[in-house]
Amino acid sequence: MKKNIKTILAALALAGVLSAAAASACDYFIGRFEADAPPAYYPERARKAPPPAAPAFEAPALLSPGARISYEYAWPDGRLSREETEAPYFLIGKNRSQLAAVYPRWEVREFTPKSVVLRRRVVPEAQGYIIGERDGFIAVFYDDEARNLAELTDISTAALSPEEKERLREGVKAVGEAELGRFLEAYGS
Repeated sequence: MKKNIKTILAALALAGVLSAAAASACDYFIGRFEADAPPAYYPERARKAPPPAAPAFEAPALLSPGARISYEYAWPDGRLSREETEAPYFLIGKNRSQLAAVYPRWEVREFTPKSVVLRRRVVPEAQGYIIGERDGFIAVFYDDEARNLAELTDISTAALSPEEKERLREGVKAVGEAELGRFLEAYGS
């Protein structure tokens, strides 16, 4: 009987060892199968996509020799005029932000190594005028080198004081339409 108990215990021990070995082998092979299986079979074990690669550092574009620069002028009436020229030597090798620093009053609309488009709003300066006398009447001249006649009024200088006539002979400066209108109104009254 003692021999039977020892045989039974040995058989049980062997069965336990074999059972444990079989379970480990099954777990190993099943785990390998699940790891290699497509995610559709085991969505909880779906492989995660690798994190996106960090964006590669791109050096900023630099203006190259022979590049063209377009200067656009946006006028208050909606017109857009444009001048184009080759980039000056001191701009070659500069990037967009460096170019913007050189042209602080311009908007950099486009920047590539071969072409740049700059835009600026045009704010017209007030026209200068000289109020004077011609043929006994008050005349308005443009304040430029040629002093071209802008307008000959119907306001006679005959009724003006000698001091006012002298001022008109020397020329009274007016800047802008509003100031010109005030002077003409004063002389007309």
